[in-house]
Amino acid sequence: MHYVGQFEDSALAPHSRYAGRSDGYAEAALVNDRTGSVHTGLDVSALAVNGHVSPHVHSFEEGFYVLAGRAELTIEGRTYRLGPGDFGALKVGTQHAWRNTGNEPARWLQMAAPQPKPIGRERFEAALERAKRRMGEKMPPAHELAAAARPPQQFLERLVVKDGTRVTLIPVGKLDYAEAQDDYVALASQGKKHLKQQTIAGLEAGLNPDSFVRIHRSYIVNLERVVRIEPYGKNSRLAILTDGARLPVSRAGYARLKALLDERK
Repeated sequence: MHYVGQFEDSALAPHSRYAGRSDGYAEAALVNDRTGSVHTGLDVSALAVNGHVSPHVHSFEEGFYVLAGRAELTIEGRTYRLGPGDFGALKVGTQHAWRNTGNEPARWLQMAAPQPKPIGRERFEAALERAKRRMGEKMPPAHELAAAARPPQQFLERLVVKDGTRVTLIPVGKLDYAEAQDDYVALASQGKKHLKQQTIAGLEAGLNPDSFVRIHRSYIVNLERVVRIEPYGKNSRLAILTDGARLPVSRAGYARLKALLDERK
């Protein structure tokens, strides 16, 4: 495999991954599966003056090299001031955030290894279709199989997160929201995020639908944490939580959320 290309500023665009969690951020993919790469992802990231990317985690290792401008990178509570020529690396599941502190746009190269895979749901459904063809019969989605195997009205009481030899137990009642991160979910609870290897559809199947709602293809929220809904753009909204978190709400997600909130009135 080989590929040679040329970067153009017009390729920079907002990414849906950071919808509602960034301001002034854009990126352009240079190397990924579309260019024939199997293991490496390479992007150009740009952050406008006073722009920011809220704290988040990835299910891949990330390396960066600052090309222009000034920025602050906060890694698990510690802040680093960066400028042209500075570089670094972040391991899987490391919470970090970016903020432009200069008077010009900041720009950096960002490498992911292995590269972020296509959205987990799409990959899963493609694999499921292949399995259907091989077996010659229709099979239900995995989360439906899991739900069917669970006794009626029995939902998860706690979530188990493994990180090497460390095991963290999160009571479901203390889960603020869950965010899809490729083939993982980031579980937000009491100001921290825990990365768990599970699809968001699989997690949704185990949560009580009277307490948790899928507001976006990438987000599940605890209804008790929702303070208000605000318009965001032409056809979307934001859910504002008790801790100030702002989560994107799709059109279908808004209908589900509104229906459940109306039932509680």
